[in-house]
Amino acid sequence: MVGLGEHGRANEMPTARTISGPCRAWPEESAFIREVLDRIGEKWTVLIISTLGSGPLRYSDLQASIPGISQRMLTVTLKALERDGLLTRTAYAEVPPRVEYDLTPLGRSLLEAVMTLAGWAANHHEEVAASRRTHELTGVGRQKVRG
Repeated sequence: MVGLGEHGRANEMPTARTISGPCRAWPEESAFIREVLDRIGEKWTVLIISTLGSGPLRYSDLQASIPGISQRMLTVTLKALERDGLLTRTAYAEVPPRVEYDLTPLGRSLLEAVMTLAGWAANHHEEVAASRRTHELTGVGRQKVRG
């Protein structure tokens, strides 16, 4: 419905919003939940958690198991995951020094979801790549509503 505003201009009446999705059920101060989602959804986190799913690894073995991860990104991500309680870092008093990373029970509880996400990416990467190529050529993916 359209009415006239105080200056004689047409005003549209506000449309009721539909609120959907998981955020509805979260407390009002849900910023920390979004922060946790940022951490666990980050690509290096997914790859580190899924790689450690088969057992503890040394830093160099972990880096060799994840193609493309830089030393800096591996270090930063490992520290964040340790801080968040998802993995442990164990330093052994040996010569040469040995450090191993392993999932905590909390990290293991995330393993199934992370493996599902990684599996989805592996199974559908070609479809996503094809869609990107098509979009670059035609802009496909933006649907226009005719009124």
